[in-house]
Amino acid sequence: MEQLEAIFKKFSDTNEDYAHAFIMGQTSHWLTIIINKVNGFTETLLMDSRNSFILGLSLDELQNYLISRIRKFGKDEKTYPQWKKDVAIMSYLDTQHTISLFHHCAIGKHNIRYKLFDFFVEGFFELYENSISSYRKIIRNNENKINQTESDQSFLIGFINWLENFSPPAVIEKNMIRTIEYLGIDNLSDRHWTLFHDWIQQITKNVDLEESDIPVIKRFRVTHSWFISNFVLNSIQYLFQ
Repeated sequence: MEQLEAIFKKFSDTNEDYAHAFIMGQTSHWLTIIINKVNGFTETLLMDSRNSFILGLSLDELQNYLISRIRKFGKDEKTYPQWKKDVAIMSYLDTQHTISLFHHCAIGKHNIRYKLFDFFVEGFFELYENSISSYRKIIRNNENKINQTESDQSFLIGFINWLENFSPPAVIEKNMIRTIEYLGIDNLSDRHWTLFHDWIQQITKNVDLEESDIPVIKRFRVTHSWFISNFVLNSIQYLFQ
C-alpha cells in the first residue's frame, strides 16, 4: 500500500514527466493500466486482454457491446446464459471503476487508501442491510400484525441468513477485519467508524450471542469480540482520555 501511495504521490505532487504501468489479474484475464504524465497533463490508458473498448460507455451501451461480442463469436444472445451476461457486465463495470479510481488518485483527487476503505465498508454494509431488510419485508408481508417479539425474531432470522449465505464469520475475518488491519483502523472516516460501532451495538442488543446454540451464531462470537474491542471499548476509552 505504501508503494502504491508513493507512486500516485509522484504523479500528483510533482511537475516531472512520469509514467507507470500496472498489470492486474482478473478472474479469467488480465488488464494493464498505463498512467502517463507529460507537461503537467495526465492520461490513463487501458490495455485489455479481451480488447474490450468499454471506457466511457453507459450501462445500456455496455449491454449492447456485450450482445455484439456474443454475436461475433457465433452465439445467440437469447439463449446465452444470463449468469454469464451478468458476470461480463460486472467485469466491465469493475474495470471502469478501477480505471477511474487509478486516474483520480494519480491527479490527486482521491487517496487510494481511503477509497479502498470506502469500497470495502460501503459494500459490506450494503449487503448486510439488504439481507436484513429484505428478510423483515418477507415476514411483514406474510403477517397482518407484527409485535416487538416477532420483530426481534425477524432480525435474528435475517441475521442468520446473512451469516450463512452471504458473509460467514470466517469470511468477515479474512476480508473485512484483515482489510481494516492492513489499511489501518485510524484511517477509517468518522462515518465508517460510526457504522461499525452502531452495527456491532445493534447485533449485541438483538442477538443473544452467549446463550445461543445456533452454530453460526456461536462461531460469530469470535468475530463479534474483535469488533467490540475495536469499536466499542476503544470509543469508551477515548471518552475518558
